[in-house]
Formats: sequence, C-alpha cells, structure tokens
Amino acid sequence: TLIFPELKMLKTSRQLKCRITELFTQLADAIAKAGEETSSKLSEGLLGYVNENYNKDISLVDIAAAFNLSAGYISALFKKTTGENFKDYLTMRRLAAAKQLMQTKKNLKVKDLAQQVGYNNVNTFIRIFKKYEGISPGEYQMSEGKEQSL
Repeated sequence: TLIFPELKMLKTSRQLKCRITELFTQLADAIAKAGEETSSKLSEGLLGYVNENYNKDISLVDIAAAFNLSAGYISALFKKTTGENFKDYLTMRRLAAAKQLMQTKKNLKVKDLAQQVGYNNVNTFIRIFKKYEGISPGEYQMSEGKEQSL
C-alpha cells in the first residue's frame, strides 16, 4: 500500500505520530520474523552439513567457511538450535553412527570403524567411545553379538 498519501491525510501531529509508530512496529516485527525464518533455515543447513560430513575431519572453522559466516556465529547458532556445542554434537553424531555400524557389520575392526565415522586416530575414538558409552567399542561389539544371539 501507499503510505505517504495515507500519512498526508492525517489531520493532527498526534495522529501522524501514532501512525508512524504503528508502521515502525509492523516493520520491526516483519524484520524479526524474517530473521527467525532465516535462522531456522540456516540451522537446518548446518545440521544437514554435519550429518553429511561427520565422517570427515571437519571443524567449526570449516563449517563457517562453507557457509561464509564467522565461527563464533555458527557456534552460537549450534548451541541455540541443538542445546549442544558443535564439538559435542559432532561427537554424538559420530558415536551414533559407530553404534549403528557395529550393529550391522559384526566383524568390523575398531580401527576401520573409527575411520568410517571420522576419527583419524583409533585411540582417540576408543577413549571417546568409552567416555560416553561406559565401555570400549570392542566390549560394545561383544555385547551386541550376545544380544543378537538371545
């Protein structure tokens, strides 16, 4: 709509002030809504990127470069979206993939498993797996095998 003719028709400065205030409020609301939609789409993109690339050696800096944003902004958005920081989210994603692989590929060596889920160092993978799961990947594999045979 054409705002200027509408504003010219107002008779008092009070009416003009009220109408301009209304217009600015509507504009601020529209900008906020657009920002939320953009943030939501960006969050989906970030999570999609991590889910597609968790098995690679990726960092927050890599993701920031891929999305042409600052690492600090990406970090804050990750925390807001998932409740986790980037590193913890990536770790949980990798561990979920590792457990799924162990369930489907029974004779997979731990070294190969580590590489398939994005860990270049098998000892790091074992340490992290044990920290989060309470048992080593080898013990997890054995327990999965026992459950399958019951």
